[in-house]
Amino acid sequence: MSDQQLGSAHVADAGFVPWAARVMAASPGAVERALAIHTPTDDGLCANCSQEDAIWWPCTVVRIAELAQRAAVHPTPSPRQAS
Repeated sequence: MSDQQLGSAHVADAGFVPWAARVMAASPGAVERALAIHTPTDDGLCANCSQEDAIWWPCTVVRIAELAQRAAVHPTPSPRQAS
């Protein structure tokens, strides 16, 4: 099975989504900007991602942004902060 067939599930399994969410959460305004442009169309696609290919909403960027929002509300302390 190719990476394209696996889609978002493959990306999430590789650990990319949690890493990207941490990066996004640390970037002021990134979550808001991502959610402002990655909106659903009337036919259920992502308005931004579907400019070239049909990508269902919520897209991977929205999932990352939502995870980043939750991380900002409930931050996980780093190992240094915990001790």
